[in-house]
Amino acid sequence: MWDYFFKQITSSSSNSNSRYGSNDLENETKEEEEEDGRCVSSGVKWCQTIVGNQISLNRLEEAVLLPLKFPILFNTLGVTHTPKGVLVHGPSGTGKSEMVVSMMRYLEENEGMFVFQITPSSSLTTISNLESIFERACRHAPSLIVIDNLEDITPSSSSSSSSPIIGCLGRWLDELTRRNARVMIVGISLHLSSIHSSLLRNGRFSKLIPLSIPNENDRIHILSKFTSEMKIDDDLRLSTLSSSLHGYSGADLQSLCYEAGMNCIRRNGLNELMDIPIKVFVVVFWA
Repeated sequence: MWDYFFKQITSSSSNSNSRYGSNDLENETKEEEEEDGRCVSSGVKWCQTIVGNQISLNRLEEAVLLPLKFPILFNTLGVTHTPKGVLVHGPSGTGKSEMVVSMMRYLEENEGMFVFQITPSSSLTTISNLESIFERACRHAPSLIVIDNLEDITPSSSSSSSSPIIGCLGRWLDELTRRNARVMIVGISLHLSSIHSSLLRNGRFSKLIPLSIPNENDRIHILSKFTSEMKIDDDLRLSTLSSSLHGYSGADLQSLCYEAGMNCIRRNGLNELMDIPIKVFVVVFWA
């Protein structure tokens, strides 16, 4: 019999549906998998901790890792210019930053590339500092620059069309293309509509990588990851649980697993859990 906790969780999924439009998103994801199933994989294990959104992972690898790590592929084919600006966008909790940062860390730690991360809250978002970062990236190419929360630095409002930051970023994207420099700029954003249109034209952030709310199959893989060390009930079927969680992001699923653990602690009591081996207690989503 499903307990109150699990009923609360599953009933709230209807709210998530209306918030994210999960059915539409899952249909779009299936269509993308059919249309974009031929993504190239280099075989490099740069994202072993990330599950779900495999198509987006492959797209990021194609757009960033291949040009930086294997330029000979493009030279052999006579492809003289590759996109210098890549924009990863999607709802909160879908793993945008985790995905890009994993790529950034791999390139820095395993390939010795120059990498730099810019956030809106840092003091780096001044014209002089941005110019310095881009110049250093060119000197130390191949290199990667990541700009988190791009919409906070380059808002889409018409009043900001003459913003020095937007002008600087656009000018450098043009310059990287002109030089055909082995420098990539990856922006991360919640909404495409939040980015100034001048930065989305061809030759700038022209490579778009959307992330969507996980579909049912992705939710199973994500739940498997988060419950791998949990003492879950033998009767729990992740496929059944996943089907009840339409509209949940990866962050939502992680929070769900945490709440399931807390539910176990509340039900059994702290003193009892401390006195008896924890293996006899099972983290359950139902009673």
